Amino acid sequence: MTAAPPDQARHPPTVAVLADDLLQQQRLRALLSEAGYDVVISTTPDRLNPALVQSATIGLWLVDADLDHCDPEIRDTLYEARDCPVLFDEAPACERNDTAYRLWERRLLKTIAEALADRTRQPPPTAPEVSRRDLQQLRSSAQRTLTLPEALRQRSPDDNTPLWILAASLGGPAAIKAFLDVLPAGLPCRFLYAQHIDSHFEDQLISSLGRHCALPVQRLQSGSTLPAGTVNVVPVSHSLRVATTGRLHHNEYGWRGPFSPCLDELMQTLAAAFPGRVHAMVFSGMGGDALLGADTLRAANGEVWVQAPDSCIQPAMPEAIRAAGLHTAQGDPVALAQALLHHLQYGAARPEPESTTGDPHDAELEPDPR
Repeated sequence: MTAAPPDQARHPPTVAVLADDLLQQQRLRALLSEAGYDVVISTTPDRLNPALVQSATIGLWLVDADLDHCDPEIRDTLYEARDCPVLFDEAPACERNDTAYRLWERRLLKTIAEALADRTRQPPPTAPEVSRRDLQQLRSSAQRTLTLPEALRQRSPDDNTPLWILAASLGGPAAIKAFLDVLPAGLPCRFLYAQHIDSHFEDQLISSLGRHCALPVQRLQSGSTLPAGTVNVVPVSHSLRVATTGRLHHNEYGWRGPFSPCLDELMQTLAAAFPGRVHAMVFSGMGGDALLGADTLRAANGEVWVQAPDSCIQPAMPEAIRAAGLHTAQGDPVALAQALLHHLQYGAARPEPESTTGDPHDAELEPDPR
């Protein structure tokens, strides 16, 4: 008898597999998936982006690899991990017809379940401190609204209309408001805004953001098709799934990882459902959320823009993506808004240096330095 599977009323725990041998990766991934775990990474040490080891979404690392010859950053981070359990060389997987296989399976799954149980007994991290007063005091940027180019006025939304994820944590509401307040109505793109916040403040967040915004700001309803030119706020308490029709539905369970909504999960879910049409802007925030998602979007040819660190209240989240080499452009919120219009019209961000002050019509964006 194997270990009991995770509670399916909640999001399954996330596990990352690091193994030298491809067949071993496949065996471990199959075993964990059958046991109800969500395997978010399965790769070899030489193909792993070292920055992803810092991801806040991963619940446990299962390592069956020789780390002595891999990137020192990966080796040192895994050996010194404190916040995330790491299991090393638990045992090589036997062939399924081997008499020792079931014994190995039970032992490994029991060890994983115990390690994750120990982690869940620790006090969970809380959502970033955002008070109702903070949201009520959000002010308009006092910047002029950008002009919608004629070419974009004439463009009709279709199945290829791009979807932009606006991802933020601590300091996010002010940055997102500065970004949205200068955007004109009628944009031929769709927005999903995911903010780490306590669920009690969702209504106030929507009200505050929509106060000076030309775009409709609304709660994402289950079954929505995401109309073009709207800003849809992702629910805190329900993770999302995409139906074959392209509609977004609320799950009965919450998000994986320590914070809600989980930015990694949101980006990965949408990138799989709408390949090549999903992009992200990562604004002010703390922690390692959005790293796995940014990696997935870049692999699917999506854009990943970040707020310039010197314009962030908390730059940790954008800086983590910059350090991983996953961003394609950066700028302050107003510069990102202007760059979006340029990208929608020409398919690329403006290749000028970054600017963090001044009129939005003069704002500039710093391109990917690679």
